[in-house]
Amino acid sequence: MSQTQEISKYIAELNRQYQTNIAREHAYRPALKQLLETMLPNLIVLNDPKRQDCGAPDFILLRNKDSIPVAFIETKDLNDTDLAGRNRNKEQFERYKQSLGNIIFTDYLDFRFYENGESSNSIRIAELNGDKKLADIMAGKARLMAEVILNSLLKDRNQFQPPSLL
Repeated sequence: MSQTQEISKYIAELNRQYQTNIAREHAYRPALKQLLETMLPNLIVLNDPKRQDCGAPDFILLRNKDSIPVAFIETKDLNDTDLAGRNRNKEQFERYKQSLGNIIFTDYLDFRFYENGESSNSIRIAELNGDKKLADIMAGKARLMAEVILNSLLKDRNQFQPPSLL
């Protein structure tokens, strides 16, 4: 299956969950895990890993060959109004950006990448439309998303110092 098809499949699953009108942040995690595992076959995608000194990010991405952490992901509910971390998410996001070398904040549609506390890239792969269905904006962004993730996460892998684990 192509990356574009994988993104479409991911969006369809998000939509399926969203259409229940009772889904929240955790309901979408299995779809994200599946997408990341497919797009990043050289990484282990671990949902709900052991707590870090700075908190408990939702995912950790580990290198397959040696289980060294290369990035963390913090998820929020679809269309979270504070994905920029300026209001209610500010304290948590700042703590993560200061403590974790590579972190991605996402509402499952918008992916914001930070390296060493600085914004490095962002990608929005879909929008919620008026009738509460998810609409692909550009499924072709799949390749770009995979490249951004790989470049962001593996760019300085020889210099990456994993955070201390509790």
